[in-house]
This record gives sequence, structure tokens and C-alpha cells, in this order.
Amino acid sequence: MKEVTDRALETARTRGGTYADIRIVRRETQNIEVKNGIVQTLSLGDTYGFGIRVVANGAWGFASSHRLENAEIDRVAALAVAIAKASAISKASDVDLGPEECHVGTYATPMKIDPFQVSLEKKIDYLLSSDKEARAVTEEAIVRHIAHFGGSGTGGYLGSVSEKGNQLNYDDLLATTLLHGSAETVIARLRELQARAGMTSLLLHYPPYYGREKAMRSLKLFAERVIPAFRPPARRVAAAE
Repeated sequence: MKEVTDRALETARTRGGTYADIRIVRRETQNIEVKNGIVQTLSLGDTYGFGIRVVANGAWGFASSHRLENAEIDRVAALAVAIAKASAISKASDVDLGPEECHVGTYATPMKIDPFQVSLEKKIDYLLSSDKEARAVTEEAIVRHIAHFGGSGTGGYLGSVSEKGNQLNYDDLLATTLLHGSAETVIARLRELQARAGMTSLLLHYPPYYGREKAMRSLKLFAERVIPAFRPPARRVAAAE
């Protein structure tokens, strides 16, 4: 990595930068998704990115890229300097960093257990057992609760699904009616409903047997993890206001 950092700093210097720093980030990911007792997704990722910050003509400039290649490092360093020089045109005063010092360091996210040292088999077994337990806790009660709305004593509000009465089963409900699962699963189902039916609003219903604590926990998770995925971009919100 020292060759990369030296190249970036030297390019920034020769292009007119009086100060420069570079940060290189490596991101290693592993994604496993289990649904209805079946592994749906298994993916591994290992990506790099870097950002270069410079001072030129007394102003800041910044540029970044995900391609850690010599030509790209040169391009991004030169771009950061060009941005700094452009910013200098309207600066109120020069950037003052004080006495110059050189620092080199690294940072790794602290952890008690390195997730990448846990075997795939163990992770998948854990997810499958959790999925099975979650289904066992809710399956019978959910089917009974929704069937109640299709009975003769209630008007029902679940359309054709509630009309199946005693023929309801959990797999059918998951495919047609329920928003039930992880935040990612619920987001995917809602996007499917948007594309297929043009959905613009949603009424949430939590079966009474959930109890207040479970219902509030689900609502909190929905608010924090699901709703943000459907918020309009900040620019559109500002324009609307």
C-alpha cells in the first residue's frame, strides 16, 4: 500500500498541492439470506476504495474512486487538486493547517468475534434454526387470526385471501398477504407490491396476540429499517416544501 500512497501524494504535489492525504478503505462482506427453510442468497465481497484530500492555492479539494489502479490514482489526485484550485477562486481566506506533521496509521473495527472466522456451515445452521423457530412461534396463530377475518362473523378486509376460509395455509399467506420476516424481506415484498399493484400507501396490522411489547418492537424496526427505504430523495423533499 505504501507504493499507492506515495504515488497519490507525489501526484498531488506535482500538480500544485501544498498539502495532501489519502485514505484507503477495504470492505469485506458476506451476505447470507434464509427464507422458509431455504438458503436464498449467499454472496461474498471484497472491495477497495480511496479518497484523496488536498490543499491547493489555499483551498480544499477532494476526490475518490473505487478503482485502486495506478492510472486511476493519478487521475483522482489530479482531480482533487483541480477542485481545490477551482474552490480557491471564491475562498474567503486561505486554509491554515498550522505546523505540518506527517502521520501514518491504520484502523480496524473492534470486535469480540471475527465473523469471517466463523464457518459458513455454522452460520447457515444458525439461520436455518432461527427461521424454523420463528415460524413455529407464529405460524399457527397467524393462520388462525387471518382465518377469523374470513369467517361469517366478520366482514373481512383481506380480499380474496381471506375468502379461502379454512383452506388457508402459512405458505400461501407468505406468498400473497403477509409482510413477515427480516427488514430486507419486507422491503422486497413492498417493492413487489409497488411494481405490481401501484401501491402508494400501507395500513399495518399486528395481530392482538402479539402483545404490546412485540408489536412495539416490530413497529420500531419497521420505522428504522423499512420506512427509510421508501423515503423520496432529499432534493425532491426540499422541492416539495
